[in-house]
This record gives sequence, structure tokens and C-alpha cells, in this order.
Amino acid sequence: MNEANISPLNQRLAEACQAAGAACCHSGFLFLPDTEYLALAAWLEANHPGERAQFEARMMPLTHAGFHLYDQRHRCQFLDRARRCRLHKAGVKPTECFWWPYHVYAADNGQLEIRVCTACCEAHRQSETATDFVDTIECQARAIGLDLMRDFRREYAGGYPTRLVRTIAP
Repeated sequence: MNEANISPLNQRLAEACQAAGAACCHSGFLFLPDTEYLALAAWLEANHPGERAQFEARMMPLTHAGFHLYDQRHRCQFLDRARRCRLHKAGVKPTECFWWPYHVYAADNGQLEIRVCTACCEAHRQSETATDFVDTIECQARAIGLDLMRDFRREYAGGYPTRLVRTIAP
């Protein structure tokens, strides 16, 4: 993604996140499909080579191929001093971060669902008018690969309180 692709809704979501002090960027794991992992690694190498070791140290060991899990630990390394994402304007911000406060989860029956997190900020209140954004999330999840999304959720089920927005048809 790049800044030119940021919708007005995505901008409002980012502003709500920033107003909450980027609380979501202080714990949890980020889903990085291989292409996004490689793009981030290349960006770090070209722009901040001293941070590459920290980036690699935060990668979790996995049992599935095709993606990586980045551990935000107590604060994502890509937040600046003002708690804004340095990757936002660089064009390498992970898709899952652009989706926030939405996530794709796997239901017990294996079906994928788009859910909105209701925990860390008020951004979830935008979800009532976010039909186009949810359409975009579904389209991007399909482009990433629904099987890969299921593998990700088998590896990391997630743990945020959420509300169902849409079930993704197979």
C-alpha cells in the first residue's frame, strides 16, 4: 500500500488510532505474508540497516510456510516518538495494519470472518459506515489467499474482543 491509496475512512481510522496513543501497536503479532516481509526487510536494509537485527529478532518461529509473524512486544519498532507509524508514508506498511481495527479471523467451522476490534480505541465506531472498506479488506484477503489466512489463524488465533462484520464466502 502507499499513501495515495489511503481512503478518507482509513485516514479517520488512523486518526482514532493515534488519539489512543497507538495502543494496538504495543502488543500482539502482525501477519506478514512473504511479500510484505521481504518488502519491509528491503526497506530496512535501504533506510535503517541498524534496525534489521531487531526486526529479525521479533520474528516468531512458524510451522506454516508463506507468512511471518512479527511480535510487537511492548511497542512496535516502527512507531516514531509521536507514536505514528514510520511505515505509513514509506509504502511498506503491512496490510493488516491498514485494516485496523478490522481483522480476518477463522471461525470454529473454518470459515473466515471479518471482525472489528472493540478494545483499544474508538475506531470501531466507524464500522457502521465502512462497507467499502470492508469490501476492500475482503478483496485484499482473497488476494493474499484465503488458505494462507486460515494457516495464519491456526498459528495465531488472535485475542482481541471483536464484533462480527462479515463472513467471507468460500
